[in-house]
Amino acid sequence: MADKQLPSRDEVADNLKWNLALLFDSDDQMRQALNQTAESVQEFTQLEGHVGENATNLLTALQTSKRIDEQLEREYVYAFMRRDSDTTDTEAVGIYGEAANALSKISAQMAFLDPEIIAIDEDTLKEYQSTDHAFDEFKFELEQLRSQRDHILSDKEEKLLSRVNKALDGAEEIYNTLNDADLSFGKVHDDNGDLVELTHGNRSQFTESQHREVRKEATLAYEKPYYDLRNTFAQTFNSLWDLKIHRRRFDIMIVPVKLHFQVIT
Repeated sequence: MADKQLPSRDEVADNLKWNLALLFDSDDQMRQALNQTAESVQEFTQLEGHVGENATNLLTALQTSKRIDEQLEREYVYAFMRRDSDTTDTEAVGIYGEAANALSKISAQMAFLDPEIIAIDEDTLKEYQSTDHAFDEFKFELEQLRSQRDHILSDKEEKLLSRVNKALDGAEEIYNTLNDADLSFGKVHDDNGDLVELTHGNRSQFTESQHREVRKEATLAYEKPYYDLRNTFAQTFNSLWDLKIHRRRFDIMIVPVKLHFQVIT
């Protein structure tokens, strides 16, 4: 009976890894792009207090916000995937932290946009939209935003919420770290009787085995860490959803879920 060891990240073939070079060639290049995005936000903030004054300002704000969001998404996804490539890599975790902090800061700087759009009365907004076909691209976004008017906070509240979002999302980050990095499922026997380390990635090959004992051993081994930490996971889950519901004045969870899954028809 053999004792099979999982390869370390460095030992995995490159063709089996994410190709992050499609986003950025290096961590330094991503950091440089992140700094450029932060500079773009400084220009965007000049529109604060003036978004609803005329159609030109509104369109400029929407287009600039979209461009910044696209840039930030690319940078954040790189950092996120860089960390998730190996959640035990402290350098990768640090890079993700930089991106998450930048996201929180930029979100706070741009938080004035939604309240100012909400403040535009319906007739004026329709008039603005009729002046330029470039508004067509943002039709659904504006409709969705208007449908959430009861849950958009004041400018000051939105800024404060954006600044503390990273802390408020701590419960989710704690769960992800526990689940992706810290949990160990031990070793189980495969169909040949060899001992193999059980992971999220290879679980299905054991739980879907044609041999009942292999399925049973893998299922029990996989569930054990969750059972041992059931109180921790339960409290983390409760904290996560309580924050998601009440920080935007939702009474029950079904409302934000329905708003989140709106589709274009």
